[in-house]
Amino acid sequence: MKAVDGRYRVVALTRSGDPKMAVLEWRQESDFALMKQVRFGGDEWDARTICSDISVAERIFKEVYDFGGIMEGLSCMKSQWDLS
Repeated sequence: MKAVDGRYRVVALTRSGDPKMAVLEWRQESDFALMKQVRFGGDEWDARTICSDISVAERIFKEVYDFGGIMEGLSCMKSQWDLS
């Protein structure tokens, strides 16, 4: 997780044998900001990958702590290859 000014990005490295699923990032489900770029930490990112609701990160990290990985929270994590 990288946090800057009350906003953050969550990225997970997986053990997937599929290279397209090796790196997953949190992404909002809505398409309100589809393909909109925002500046975060000096770089431009898809606006859907930037979050300001800390409860989202708390749920993901609690899942990792409780179960040793992401199971249910995986539905909000997308591959960088998945543009939808």
